[in-house]
This record gives sequence, structure tokens and C-alpha cells, in this order.
Amino acid sequence: MLASRVGVEPSRSNGDGFFAPDLRLPLLVISHSRWGCLTSGRDTALVDRMLGNSMNRSGGISTFTRALAPAALAFAACVAASCSTAGTSAAGRGGRAADPASAVTVENLLRWSIQGPAGIAKIRSGLTQTFEMKPSGKQGLYGAGPVRLTDGYTLNFSSIRGLTGAIHIGVEERPCYSPDRAASFLPGVSDRVELDAHMIDRGKNYVTERNGFRVYFNTTPDTYQCVTSIHIRPSEKANP
Repeated sequence: MLASRVGVEPSRSNGDGFFAPDLRLPLLVISHSRWGCLTSGRDTALVDRMLGNSMNRSGGISTFTRALAPAALAFAACVAASCSTAGTSAAGRGGRAADPASAVTVENLLRWSIQGPAGIAKIRSGLTQTFEMKPSGKQGLYGAGPVRLTDGYTLNFSSIRGLTGAIHIGVEERPCYSPDRAASFLPGVSDRVELDAHMIDRGKNYVTERNGFRVYFNTTPDTYQCVTSIHIRPSEKANP
């Protein structure tokens, strides 16, 4: 720890009644603001011990320490608050902390999908900013993944069809996005198991229709535990 290595002696008298300042406390705070955060136990206890030692050696707090200690402690509080904020902003995975309303997350993609043209515009803009979109047939756009979102989930492709305006988004199974959670963002959603022509289980299909758009997402077959894709089509062009 920097405070223990700087070689600055504690507050002590020079024989004339003047006390040399104990600089370890501000140096401790500065070092931790540069390299990390004050921990809850060891470092905060050290701060308290420094202040106590300064008082015991001098019979009180020196003028310098008295003037500097409040500023140092206030600075330490700012460092702690900054660390707390950083921890919150990084805790988006698994829904532990809310993401900004404008961030491209699986939740926001689902929420935007039922907001009509304004929401679809947000999805198109978000996908073009998230993926390296390339032209595809009939002036559509396609982006290959994988692309990790701010919420910790991963998209493996995105497609915006030029003729129909349909949007298709692939979602990786790991980490797994719960269909129940996805369905909670889509009012009036219904689900059914999809079987192909050979009666093979292709997963569940959750469907809703709002504000001129049909929205549905698919899950893993058999287990139905994870969302695998999201599809959005204008209602008049949606498949029956």
C-alpha cells in the first residue's frame, strides 16, 4: 500500500511546539483514488487508526491535520461513491441492474417491438449501430454475430428485410434468456409448440400483435428454456 511505503513520518513535534503533518492519510486516499477503492474493512480501519495516532502523539490534532482531514475524508467518500456507481453500471447481466432506456438489450428490443413505428425505428437504429450491417437481397441489411450486448446476452445475427420490413434477430442460448422473462414484456402473448412436417419439435413459438406489428420469438426445442430468435413483421405482411 502506498501509504506504508512513502517514508513519511507520523505527526511529531520539532521541539518548538510545531507538529510536522502526518501525510499518510491524504496519500492513502490519493493512492486508492488512482488505483482502486477503499475497501470496507482494512483500509477504512487504517484511516481511523491514522487519525487516532495523530491525536495521541500530538495530544490533539495539529492545525494542518485538522484542516486536511475533512477534505481527505470527503475525497474518500467520493472515491467510495464512484466505486459503488461503477459496480452498479457493470451489473447488468442477468437483470441485476436496469440498463439505460436507449441501450440495445434483449429487453429493450422486445419492448420497442410493440411500440409501433417509433419503436421499430429504435430497433433498426440499434441493430445498425450494434452490427456491421451489409446489404442483402432487395436492399435489405444483414449483420453477422456474435455480438455481445450491454446486458451480457449475445446476438448471433440480425436481418432487416428490404421488401417486407421484417426484422429477424438471433439470440445465443448461452447465456440463456428466459422465455418467461421475454414474454413478460409482450402483452397478450400466447405460446404453442411448433412441429415441422415430420412432427419434430422445433421449440415453442410465443406470439403477440400490437400497434401494427406482429411479434414472436422462438425457444430451444424440447426444453423450451431459452429464447433463440426474435421476429417482427408488419401486421399486413405477417404470415398467417
